[in-house]
Amino acid sequence: MKNKKIVSVFLIGVLFLVAGCAKTPKLENGKEVFASIDGYKITADDLYAELKSRGGLSVMLDMIDKKIIDKEITDQTGADSYADGQVKMYKEYYGDQFEETIKYYGYNDEATFREMIKSDYLKQKVAIKYLKTTVTDEEVKSYYDQKVFGDQTVKYILVRPAEADSDATDEEKLKIETEALNEAKEIIKKINNGEKFEDLAKEYSDDKLTGANGGLMSDFNTDQVNETFFNAAAALKNGEMTKEPVKDENGYNIILKVSAKEKPALKDVKDNILETLAEEKANEEDAITKAWVQVRKNYKLNIVDTDVKTLYQANYE
Repeated sequence: MKNKKIVSVFLIGVLFLVAGCAKTPKLENGKEVFASIDGYKITADDLYAELKSRGGLSVMLDMIDKKIIDKEITDQTGADSYADGQVKMYKEYYGDQFEETIKYYGYNDEATFREMIKSDYLKQKVAIKYLKTTVTDEEVKSYYDQKVFGDQTVKYILVRPAEADSDATDEEKLKIETEALNEAKEIIKKINNGEKFEDLAKEYSDDKLTGANGGLMSDFNTDQVNETFFNAAAALKNGEMTKEPVKDENGYNIILKVSAKEKPALKDVKDNILETLAEEKANEEDAITKAWVQVRKNYKLNIVDTDVKTLYQANYE
């Protein structure tokens, strides 16, 4: 994609230099002389054939796709905000080398670089919009049944393993993990022996924010905690506690289920499910490119030039 953008910028620059001068030849049948030197003549047809072989397909698709984007996404303020944020991030990262870096990658200036970011963002949005139409009712229902839950409320205690030294051996790392696991198991024993969960959370939990509140974490869902933790919490009945520590990326968790809200109705979450499934499809190999082929078909793309059409079919269909 980056190479295509560089070619596009180059060709636009060439066309600007050729066509943006004071004199513009009136081209009617392609046989008119566009330029000449020492008896050597270049006709409009000659120039067109050369330009299309040097990235004409890419330039054409950029022009077509921009028209489609403008029709599909009329409010592009989100794309502008995203592009501004990305440019700011790159500027902070590269500092004084920013201008030199973007020119190295083929962008004439910051505005051109920003436009590329915005364009790529919008192209992905259009692709996802199309991919939403490919999601089946069965896929939606399956996702709803397996991955949509009501908000969960739990009390939990986190025992986080101590941080191992960078040069720690596997044996030393295992010892650290074992110590954390054993501590979590001891806490479960204390609870089973009648000690209050809330008091132990305040004393032992390595999540100091919830620990100070007796381990309480209210109304969370799948987008707020990791999958392992959520699945363990959702599987419990109200008032039930995990019998063994639950290991996740944060450490060892002891989870006590407090309550769970009812699962939302499918009609209320269907749009979110469609968006999620479309984004998952977009992450598959070549999904964005394939989606755009279909989008252009929907807009009845007709490439008249045989050579360009053949090149498009070979690369995209």
